[in-house]
Amino acid sequence: LVSENDDKSRYGAVAGFVAYANTENGLFVSFDNCHNKGNFTYAEGTQSGVGLFFGGLVGAYYGAGAVATFNNCSNSGNFTINANTRGGCIGGIIGYVQASSTSPKTLTFTNNTTNTGTIEVAGDCAGSLFLGGIVGNSTTYNNFIFEGPVQNGAPITLNGDVTGTTYIGGLFGQFYSECKAVLQGDVENTKQAALTVNGNSTSKVSVAGVFGFADTN
Repeated sequence: LVSENDDKSRYGAVAGFVAYANTENGLFVSFDNCHNKGNFTYAEGTQSGVGLFFGGLVGAYYGAGAVATFNNCSNSGNFTINANTRGGCIGGIIGYVQASSTSPKTLTFTNNTTNTGTIEVAGDCAGSLFLGGIVGNSTTYNNFIFEGPVQNGAPITLNGDVTGTTYIGGLFGQFYSECKAVLQGDVENTKQAALTVNGNSTSKVSVAGVFGFADTN
């Protein structure tokens, strides 16, 4: 998949954008045995919109009260960002997740859900950047359950310059605002999955093996 000059890029091999699949509507989403091997590339030109939302399976997952399971799923497709962007959320399985205080979202990753696709950002970023081996960015009232084995086994590399905050994590890039996580069993960022920052940032930079940045209030 190649994207050029798209102001609101939400891309995933299974779904670019998932919304309003929640318990109130009686919708429960289950991703079973879903595997992506295709590469993601953002190339040529300068983005002028809100940023990139790239995930190996799901680009962005919005909406309150959602219940979703990722069972024996994997991504081996590589993410390559060569062009300049306005920011982005890139995750091996999901790029971006958001819920609400009245109806939190619950996502379960289980039974050998893994990412082995590399993430490399070579272009400059005029905003905030969140890169995670499993989830790029999680904000507002999300509950996560990791039942191992769940792994990120691929490196994440930032070569471009960033004018905003930069969070890079082996599992989560950012984990923020009333989010909760339960990790049990073999849940890891493997030794093959190096996290490297070669570019410059004018704001906060945080890099860690599990959570690039965690603020659960």
